[in-house]
Amino acid sequence: MTDEQHAIIPIEKRDVDFYGDMLIAVLIQRAEEPEPEVYVPVRPICDYLGLAWTGQLQRIKRDEVLNESLEFVRVTRTNSATSSSRGDPDVQCLPLRLLPGWLFGISADRVKPEVREKIIRYRRECYQILWNAFRHDIMPPTDLAPARTGQSSAQIAYEIATAVQHLAQQQMEQEQRLAAVEDSQQRARMWARGVNTRLDSLEIQLSPAANITQEQAGDLALAVKNVGNALEKQGSGKGSGYQRVYGELYRRYSISSYKSLPRGEFDEVMTWLKGWHAELTGGTTS
Repeated sequence: MTDEQHAIIPIEKRDVDFYGDMLIAVLIQRAEEPEPEVYVPVRPICDYLGLAWTGQLQRIKRDEVLNESLEFVRVTRTNSATSSSRGDPDVQCLPLRLLPGWLFGISADRVKPEVREKIIRYRRECYQILWNAFRHDIMPPTDLAPARTGQSSAQIAYEIATAVQHLAQQQMEQEQRLAAVEDSQQRARMWARGVNTRLDSLEIQLSPAANITQEQAGDLALAVKNVGNALEKQGSGKGSGYQRVYGELYRRYSISSYKSLPRGEFDEVMTWLKGWHAELTGGTTS
């Protein structure tokens, strides 16, 4: 990739009307190459498709093949409806043969329906229309006629570009499948977290250290009431029997409320209260 200070000067520039979008294509002749090659400024296409140039440039630079083929080219631009028509004449271009690879990497499923149709049209027809604008300059007259033997370099380039387009399509489909798998895995992880949360809650409820249930608290309060009534019948003042029972319960089990009694000690407390009640009533538990 050339830097902006050493932008390539094209030997020819053409404006190509693509369904109302005025695309730019340039012809570059390198000293080390026997034939010129068509390059296309990428940013104007991003503008026509409503794509953020910064994001697309980052995506190009992440791709090894696209990045090494990206070139600064000096383009004299005419008035255009796109934002790229102003400012620095040095623009970043991709070889036309690699343009389908970039176009097929754009996720058409994440854009508005009208933009999606436009992206699909660019994928389907843009390469051929831009190629037709220059093919008479690149291919000698003998190559424009049906070839009887072998293939010209331009024909080979066309077939390579078509193959790149197919590979890009396959890559896009693969990425979509991977995204679907990732989404499924994410839902599975969320489901597993929910199950773990419910299991943790259940373990807490079943743990001996957990507080007694509401039903057990009701049974415990009734047992305290029975003992308190028995104490009052033996001469304790009204209400003092309950206070004595609760006070002893809190002291024995180091709790501040009967509802905070550990579940693992419930049976022991009930046995103790029933025994106390039996002592006070002469063996009866009513």
